[in-house]
Amino acid sequence: MPDKAEFSLHWNSALAASASYDASMLPAWHVRRPHFLKNALALIQEALPTASDIAGRYLPRMPCRVRASMTEDETATQIMDLVDAVSQDYVSPNTPDARNALLFRLGSDWKERLAALPNMIRPMIVTDAEEQRGFAILWLSTPVITRLRTH
Repeated sequence: MPDKAEFSLHWNSALAASASYDASMLPAWHVRRPHFLKNALALIQEALPTASDIAGRYLPRMPCRVRASMTEDETATQIMDLVDAVSQDYVSPNTPDARNALLFRLGSDWKERLAALPNMIRPMIVTDAEEQRGFAILWLSTPVITRLRTH
């Protein structure tokens, strides 16, 4: 097994920052199929370079196939390859078979609620400054399997 995944992405040429992922830190699905992550990150770099930083932290934790939707919630989700999903309005880190993260919509008092959490619980906060909305994402250390595969 290689020490590094087989790609590197430069997401901010002004800072010349590169994202090179240690294969031992990536979930097994990205080690086996690195093209999903590589192509999704490259698509974001090309379409929306300002989102590349958050994509570089968020996407490596996501499965290769995720639930995504053109709506802003789970009401019309479909299972898509990560590459196709990154252009949708809603992308879930969870799959029908497993929960990889807990997602919470941020209310107006989210900063006070965050401060009240124990130090060991620190969700990733994703906000949209233009539309004044956001989510807290609490990544689980291991996926919680929600459905047993029978095939």
